[in-house]
Amino acid sequence: PAYAWISFATRALHAQKKMQETLRVSLITLGVNAFFCLVGMIWGGILGLTLGNVLAAWVQLICLHLLLRLSKVTAAFKRTQLLLEFLKISAAAALMGASCLGVASLVSSLVPAGKAQSMITISVGIPVAVVLYFSSLHWFRQRDAVNGWAHFRVKLGTLGQK
Repeated sequence: PAYAWISFATRALHAQKKMQETLRVSLITLGVNAFFCLVGMIWGGILGLTLGNVLAAWVQLICLHLLLRLSKVTAAFKRTQLLLEFLKISAAAALMGASCLGVASLVSSLVPAGKAQSMITISVGIPVAVVLYFSSLHWFRQRDAVNGWAHFRVKLGTLGQK
């Protein structure tokens, strides 16, 4: 979710002609990312590297959000209820992550380590995670998911009429 919000925040700042500020935040985040990733790799290998990258993205998002608050764009964010949409997406992403961990744990307890275990984990884990993610977005009534599903149903109906 942080990367998606970074994109929105950057566009909002660019629309306000604040390119220098976004460049400064990006440069700071580059250093923060390098630091977090190095520390993460030492601490936890590939998982630490991933965590460092994600933490750096959240630092970038916080910095950009502070810039937006200073420029009083927060009122527009509140009016469109982006925070609520963000929470829905974050909850769906957390459920998706938990399902990935659950599938990996279940497969590792049932199948001996090796290529077969990896293949089964990926073959089962990815479809389960995708279905759970989009289902939970729809269940949470996330605006884009609901609109996308309605659009898909309309397209599916027009295909059936041809």
